[in-house]
Amino acid sequence: MASEPIATKVDYHGSLPLGKAPGRSGRLTSSPYEPIYEWGGDGYDLGNPPIYTFFISEGPEGFGFGVNIEGDWREELYSDRESRDAAIDAAAFEQWKSNEEDWVEGISSVEELTPDLRGPCDMGMEIG
Repeated sequence: MASEPIATKVDYHGSLPLGKAPGRSGRLTSSPYEPIYEWGGDGYDLGNPPIYTFFISEGPEGFGFGVNIEGDWREELYSDRESRDAAIDAAAFEQWKSNEEDWVEGISSVEELTPDLRGPCDMGMEIG
């Protein structure tokens, strides 16, 4: 189970804090955010860009997790990578169940996710 974020910010119809503009006013982290499109060891689809996109960041303030849904931005900051990744596990599971993805058929909670459905994709994707 993921620990609680150390900070949360919700910005309706805000601008995206992408990699080229660190330190944007009002963001929880000055580190750039990078989009992630796959999650889990085998790289399962994550989000539905550009409508629904997940982002991550790592820097001196902590480990950021952002979600942009049609221009509405939610950002959470965690003290460690494991907690941030567990939060992404939960968000990915929620999205996969909502979309009735085959790979989560028969799984009823995030706690039941198998290791190949957890954590960053390890098919050449670098995080941080």
